[in-house]
Amino acid sequence: MGRVFTTDNQPSPKQLAWWQEVLSDIYYKVDVYSDHTDGLHGKIVEQVVGDVSITHFSADSQRVLRTREKIAADDDDAFVLVIPRREPLYYNQSGRNGFAPPDSYVLVQTKEYYELSCSDSFQNVTVKMPAAMLCGRLPLAEDHCAGAYPNDPVMARIIRDFVLWVADHHSVLPPKLANEMGVQIIDMVAAMLESEVEPEKSVCGRRSNEFRKRIQRYVGENLLDPDLTPSSIAKAFGISTSYVHRLFRPVGLTPGRWIMQNRLQRGYEMLTNHADLHRSIAEIAYASGFSSQAHFSTAFRRQFNVAPREARKVARDSRVFETFSRRTP
Repeated sequence: MGRVFTTDNQPSPKQLAWWQEVLSDIYYKVDVYSDHTDGLHGKIVEQVVGDVSITHFSADSQRVLRTREKIAADDDDAFVLVIPRREPLYYNQSGRNGFAPPDSYVLVQTKEYYELSCSDSFQNVTVKMPAAMLCGRLPLAEDHCAGAYPNDPVMARIIRDFVLWVADHHSVLPPKLANEMGVQIIDMVAAMLESEVEPEKSVCGRRSNEFRKRIQRYVGENLLDPDLTPSSIAKAFGISTSYVHRLFRPVGLTPGRWIMQNRLQRGYEMLTNHADLHRSIAEIAYASGFSSQAHFSTAFRRQFNVAPREARKVARDSRVFETFSRRTP
């Protein structure tokens, strides 16, 4: 049956803190916030299949954050495929956010900040895979995180059913076959992610994509520079601005929009991180690379469908962001 963890065996006042420790043990270090401070129901059943971890997760409403502080505290480098089974799951990573409905999926990576929020009576199945193994089959796997492309519904059902079958029958499989099943799961996840992208919009060559990754790293390192633009990027790399735009075509964003999206993500992180609740919205706007609070607030509302002040209030009250952001169509 695998390892089983449940808050039912813990005193109510200690359940939330214990639950955070469990998630950090099974997955990697995270922060967990919930308005169920006087008692939180949660249960996880984990099966380890070769290099893959499969978990059945059920719990009350909560916000799970993989913050920069937690990322710095461990060196976990993995991808996690989350398949909601009951109630939608709110996700936020890499400047993208939205809801994964039941029996769809969303991919997140552990070396980048993310938030996953759920309502009461939530259930999901997760598949945690070493980043090196998934990237060995799909080199640009990170481009698929946080709903970057629409789900492939047929592949989603195949993956869901196969993963559930492996988890249910893992205990009766010979060890060698179980390890092979883990490899097959990673192969199937890579095939599913690759199927999300229409052929004409797929990658434009290994060297071009590697070059784009270099530019994206440069943008991340210089995100707070108010003079960062596609033209300044082109100058830094000795290429034309039109070529910079061409490199970003496979991800469906202009370089300028990619810069904006990542600045807004940085602002979202600070607004909803309890360690930054003492900072004013104006401070956060400037610290995210914006030249004015008004511009930040307008762009933030457009991106996340909520004002910065409301996002901060949700974080301060330890409520689930999903409670009001579900207004997104």
